[in-house]
Amino acid sequence: MPFQRPGVGLTPQTAVTATATIAVDGNGEIAAVTPQVYALAVNGTLTNASSIRGGDYLWAAEATAWNGATATLQVLGQDGVTWRNLRNAANSADVTLSANGQVGLGIGQGSSLRVSVTAGSPAGFYSNLAGL
Repeated sequence: MPFQRPGVGLTPQTAVTATATIAVDGNGEIAAVTPQVYALAVNGTLTNASSIRGGDYLWAAEATAWNGATATLQVLGQDGVTWRNLRNAANSADVTLSANGQVGLGIGQGSSLRVSVTAGSPAGFYSNLAGL
């Protein structure tokens, strides 16, 4: 018989289904799943993030002063040499920030990403990609 909460009647034909995804460690214990965070810029020093675990992410960038700069998220092309501007889901615009903010996006499994900064030199520039 399905679970019944006092005051709520379920007939035998009523089914309640729930699905959850969990991680289990080598000992059969439930393990915490930590979202991935990739640093792309730390106080103006730009770095590349490679072998990113695919999924949904928030790309964030902030600076104490943008000084007219624009930060563009780039993905390494199939040739392994050429960096291409990442496009939004509608493929209508590059993924950019020119003020403190964040952008939600999906990243393909194994991608390599970096931030390109143009048209200025932001002060105190930080950027990261954080899994949801």
